[in-house]
Parts: sequence; C-alpha cells; structure tokens
Amino acid sequence: MSTTSGGADEILGSARIGQNLKRAIKNDIALADSLSEWGVKVNANGELTFDTKKFDEQKSKGNDGLGVFQKLGKAIDGVTTARLDDDGVVGRSMNLLNKRADALKVQHASLIDAMQSDTLALMDTSNQTQSNALSTYLSIAKNR
Repeated sequence: MSTTSGGADEILGSARIGQNLKRAIKNDIALADSLSEWGVKVNANGELTFDTKKFDEQKSKGNDGLGVFQKLGKAIDGVTTARLDDDGVVGRSMNLLNKRADALKVQHASLIDAMQSDTLALMDTSNQTQSNALSTYLSIAKNR
C-alpha cells in the first residue's frame, strides 16, 4: 500500500495508468505497428500522438481498423481494470469508504440508543416529579 495520502495516491495512480497504457502499447510490437499505420503512436517523450493524415489515409483505403482498435481497447481495459480492482487505488479507496460507512452506521445506532435511553430516563424523572407534586398537593388539600 502506498504511503502517500488519499488525493496524492489517486493522482499518482492516474499517472501510472497512463504510463502502463503507454508501456502496454510499446511492448506489444504488433499492436504498436498497427496503431502506427493508423496514426497512433507513443513518441520519444512517452506521449501518445495521433496523426489524422495517416488515419484518413487508412479510411480512404477502405480499412475500418476494427481489429486494431479492439486490441487497443483490450489493452486499455487490462490496464484500467488492474487499477480499479479491489487491490487497485480505486478499489482500496472504495473499501476504505465502505468500512468507514459501516463504522458510522454503528456509531449512529449507538447514539440513537443513547438518546432513547436518555429520553426514557427523562420521561421517568418527569413522571416521578409530577407524581410527587400531585401527592404533595393532595396531602395539603386533605389537611385543610
């Protein structure tokens, strides 16, 4: 688990998704070559670039690029799924929030119980005070 705090961990996780996606494209030579033919490549700086001229050229040849972009989609799915799983950044955050929600539910139930107890005790005290006042009144009225 990361030692960075909440928001920073998510930012670093997002950056890692991008890096992992670029690495997945670069490491799959066939995918990288096919994407390059369609104008998509990772440049020397590690940035993903898109050449619309190459893309339009492929379209004009009647190619639909379905297989290439399906393979890219699978690469994206693999990288993002790893981050979203229970052991990924988002999954860990959700697990922590769910645990906190459970703890808050228990605290809420305890506070409701305590409030009901206090209310019943107050009502009992109030009833006792009224009963004592009534007894005192009746005793004074009897002695007159």
